[in-house]
Amino acid sequence: MRVESLLVFAPELKASVIVFAFIVADIATGLIKAVATHSYSSSVMREGLFHKLGEIFCLVFGVLCDYALPMIGINIPLSIAQSVAVYIIIMEIGSVIENIGVLNPELSKYLGRIFEKIETPEEGGKDEK
Repeated sequence: MRVESLLVFAPELKASVIVFAFIVADIATGLIKAVATHSYSSSVMREGLFHKLGEIFCLVFGVLCDYALPMIGINIPLSIAQSVAVYIIIMEIGSVIENIGVLNPELSKYLGRIFEKIETPEEGGKDEK
């Protein structure tokens, strides 16, 4: 494949690289958290990896939609792939901050103001509704 043909995918390629970086950051902080809290479980890790794979497929599907829909006369004024990328990045940011909050309880006091789901040792975590 020639470099010129890759340039067609430039915005989606940039978004994909950024999404992958955030996914790797989430996996890394999650592994560190699991090891630090002595809660590592291969089945939980496998389930998480399947979730990440689903995110990647969703992004690839967005890229496919961006290129296929105009070919059949459906024009959307925004990039589906970039919209999916933004959503995934926001999810990953929340997860990374949650993991950091568990790793460093001092930080969780400050981060907890932004993300109420962060567990603090004093509270034992917030119940999900």
